[in-house]
Amino acid sequence: MDNSVIERLAAIEREASGLAEKAEQETQELIASYERRTLEFDEEAEASAEKEIADMRAALEKQNEETMHALESQMEHMASVLDQEYESKIDTRADEIVKKILE
Repeated sequence: MDNSVIERLAAIEREASGLAEKAEQETQELIASYERRTLEFDEEAEASAEKEIADMRAALEKQNEETMHALESQMEHMASVLDQEYESKIDTRADEIVKKILE
């Protein structure tokens, strides 16, 4: 074989080897980039979910507090109505009891 053919084949082999190494390097860079982007996305999604959960929890706590205040107010009103009814009828009931005792 001619030296120039061998040299040309060797050059082609070196070039092919260089291209394979470059392709491997680019593949590794793409994998690293994909992993970074995946990690960033996961972190952003987690942060977003945590914020949404915190917002929902705060809204539910506020709603619960408002409901509790409304129930407390309603119970106070009912207690007041019962006290008024008791006060308005106690004398009548006492008179009825005394009357039955005396009969």
